Amino acid sequence: KWLFTGHINGLKNIDIIVKSEIKYGSDGRVIYHMDYWDSATHVYEKIPLLSNVISFIRQKISIS
Repeated sequence: KWLFTGHINGLKNIDIIVKSEIKYGSDGRVIYHMDYWDSATHVYEKIPLLSNVISFIRQKISIS
């Protein structure tokens, strides 16, 4: 688990929590690498028009 910090032009700075899955071969070399992160929360919700759409969807699918 690690933290990516950066910015997208015209948007706020972003901090993205990333989880990496790494598999090693018998020789100790990396044979597989995959990063997992929530793009909706960390990127799309920072774009004004998309943030409204995502908030609407989250409200509709949330269990109250």
